[in-house]
Amino acid sequence: MQNQSAAADFFTLPDAFIIHEHIGSEDRSTEFKKGPGFIDHDFRKNVAKYVSAFINSQQNGKLLIGVDDDGSVVGYGINQGQEDRLKQQIDDAIKDIRPAVHPNDYRVAFIPVVDNSGWFIDNKFGRKTVICIVVQGLHINQDGKLYQTNQGTYLRRDGGVQELGAHEIYQFIERKFQVENARLKNDFTNLHQQGNAKERQLEQKLEEKDKLNRSLESKNRQLEEELNRLKLQREHHNDINGTAETALKTMEEVQKLRVMMEAQHKRSKVCAIL
Repeated sequence: MQNQSAAADFFTLPDAFIIHEHIGSEDRSTEFKKGPGFIDHDFRKNVAKYVSAFINSQQNGKLLIGVDDDGSVVGYGINQGQEDRLKQQIDDAIKDIRPAVHPNDYRVAFIPVVDNSGWFIDNKFGRKTVICIVVQGLHINQDGKLYQTNQGTYLRRDGGVQELGAHEIYQFIERKFQVENARLKNDFTNLHQQGNAKERQLEQKLEEKDKLNRSLESKNRQLEEELNRLKLQREHHNDINGTAETALKTMEEVQKLRVMMEAQHKRSKVCAIL
């Protein structure tokens, strides 16, 4: 959501520019062109050069045509037919850039120039306008590639663009390789550290598991010992019960014998009397 909001803010342009108003200064992300020379001489090539330079420098850039170098709005007079042709040339210029630039990553707008009272300003060529080409170079070129035009390869510098020769392209690629190599080394270091941390965590978990297993084994031994003790206790109890039952039976038999003897003794007395 933040990236979408930032893109929307970057693409935001005024509804109109006021003639002679000062709208800022040129820097790496902003380029002003007065108009006639830039448009009348290789306009398509010029647009491709500046747009690709913004992209190669990984800069969000604005190319404003109809603004003097000091940042004051002068406007460029065009009619509707010229506006349509310029739109087509701008689209064709951006299509000349390789790798391809997605249409959602740039915006072309023709902003009218008005006087202090808000009235449009016309001259013999047409209505005064500021042609705005806005490019999301930072979003387009997140991987740090080199974008080329049919004329060459360009890089944005303060106050203009620089065409890269073979040596500069080699240096650019070498720097990119060094940055990428450093990034990969950093990623490897981070992965190695994460792997070591996970290994330590795994070892700790294994130690905890071993402790748990030893604790369970100890408890099992205690349970077995308690079970054996209970078995012995039950066997001893059974022996006692068996002895008691035997003694009881013996007493019962003695009692029966005593009763029989008493009965026999009584019969003997009766016989003696008779």
